[in-house]
Amino acid sequence: MPRLGAAPTDREVGEEAGRGHDVHRAAAHAARGPPPGRAPPATGLRSMTRRALPAGTATETVAGETAAGEVVGAPGGPTPGPGAALSRATAAVLVGNAGTLLLGTATGALAARALGPTGRGDLLTLQTWASMLAMVLSLGVSQALVTDEGTDHGLLGPLLAQAGLVAAAGLALFTLAAGGGGGPPPPPRPPPTPSGPFRAVDDLSLGVPVGSVTALLGPNGAGKTTTVEICEGFRRADAGEVRVLGLDPIADAVALRPRVGVMLQSGGMYPGARVGEMLRLVAAHHREPLDPGALLDRLGLADCAGTPFRRLSGGQQQRLSLAMAVVGRPELVFLDEPTAGLDVAGRRTTWELIEELRSAGVTVVLTTHAMDEAERLADQVIIINHGRVVAVGSPAELTRGGAEGQLRFRAPVGLELGKLLLALPDGTTAHEGPAGHYLVQGTVDPQLLAAVTAWCAGNGVLAEDLRVEQRTLEDVFVELTGTELHP
Repeated sequence: MPRLGAAPTDREVGEEAGRGHDVHRAAAHAARGPPPGRAPPATGLRSMTRRALPAGTATETVAGETAAGEVVGAPGGPTPGPGAALSRATAAVLVGNAGTLLLGTATGALAARALGPTGRGDLLTLQTWASMLAMVLSLGVSQALVTDEGTDHGLLGPLLAQAGLVAAAGLALFTLAAGGGGGPPPPPRPPPTPSGPFRAVDDLSLGVPVGSVTALLGPNGAGKTTTVEICEGFRRADAGEVRVLGLDPIADAVALRPRVGVMLQSGGMYPGARVGEMLRLVAAHHREPLDPGALLDRLGLADCAGTPFRRLSGGQQQRLSLAMAVVGRPELVFLDEPTAGLDVAGRRTTWELIEELRSAGVTVVLTTHAMDEAERLADQVIIINHGRVVAVGSPAELTRGGAEGQLRFRAPVGLELGKLLLALPDGTTAHEGPAGHYLVQGTVDPQLLAAVTAWCAGNGVLAEDLRVEQRTLEDVFVELTGTELHP
C-alpha cells in the first residue's frame, strides 16, 4: 500500500500496474466466456474491477457472473453470449421445421384433392418443388433470426442438416397426405360423360380355352385393352370376378406372374440396353427359360444382339418384345398387336412362333386389327363393342352363320335366270350384274355347284371364272360393329 504523504516507490508502482493488468485480463476473459467444456471461474470480478478503476470515473464498466450464467456488459443491460445465440438458433430451426411439415402436408392434401388419383406424375413433381421450397424457407428463417446476434458460422452445417432431414420428412408426409404411399395405386377412373361415367368394360363375360389361340377384335375404344390389362393384373376391375389360370390377377399376382408372359405394344424397355442383355435379363428371372441366343436367332434378331434398343427399327422392337414375353416358357401369354409394324417375313415368322406355342400347349390371347391374322391363327374369335361381347366363335362359325354363301361366274349376257332357278334348290337366288357377271346365293355345297354347271352344260353355256365365296371375318365385324377395323 502507498504511504500517506509520500510518493510511491518503484515497487509499489509495479505492483499496482500488475494488479491492473490482471484485472483487465480477467475482465476480458469473463467477457469472452470460459473455454468449451470448462466451468466459469467463481472469482468476484465486480469488486476487483471497482478497485482497479480510478476515482471520479463517470461510467463504470462491470464484468461479473449472474445467476443465469450470462455475462453482464455495458450499462444498456445484459449482453447475450453464445448460449443465448444457440438457443435462438435452435428455436429458429424448430420454427423452420414446423413450417416445412405444415407446408408439405397441407400442399399434399390440396394437390391430391385437385389432381385426383390419375395425376400421380404431376403430383410427384409438385411434391419435389414444394419440399425444396420448404427447405429454402427453413434455412432463410433460421439464418435471419440468428445472424443479427452474431451467431457463430459453425452453426450453418447443423442448420443445413436439420433442414434437409425435415424436408425429407415433409416430403414423406406430403406423399402420404396425397395418397401416394402404401399399397397398390388405385385404378384410374374413366372420364365422366354428360350421361354419367364411361364404362370401358360393361358386364363383359368371356372364357379362353386352355391351349388355344383366342383373338380379341373390336373397334378403337371398344374395351379390348382394358379387358386385357385387367387379366394381366395391371388394372383392378370395379366389379365382377376375374380368374386367370384359376387365380386372382391382383391378389395372387406373385404366384401368377411367373406363369404368364406379356407383350406390351410399347414401353417396358430400357432404351440404352442392348438386345441380348435385355433378353438375358428377363430370362434370368425364370426358373427354366428358353435359350436367349436360340430365341434371338429364331426371330431374326441374332445380328443385332449388341444393338441398343433405341436404335432398333419398329419391327425389331416388336420382335424383341415378343421374345421377352415367351422366353420364360409361360403357360399363358398375352400379345398386344404382335405383328404391328412388321414386314411380310416378320409377320410369317411371328405367326409360325404362335402356332408353335399352341402346339406346345401354351394358351395365347392376342389383340389384332388384321383379319387375315385372326382367321389363320385363332381357334376362337371374340368381338367386343362398347365394352360388351357381341360375337364368339371360330372364324368358320362366324363367317358361316348369319349369311349365305355366294357362287359367282361369268357367261354370255342375258341368260334365262328363271329357268336356272328351276334347276336349283329352294331358297336360292340368282341375278346378273354387271352384264355377263352372275351371282348365285344360297347354301353353297357340292350339290349346288353340280346343279349350276349341269344347267350351263345342258344349255350350251360355258361358265367361266367359277368361284365360291363366303363372308369374310371382316364382313362379319363390320356387320356387328358398324365400323371397319383400321390398323
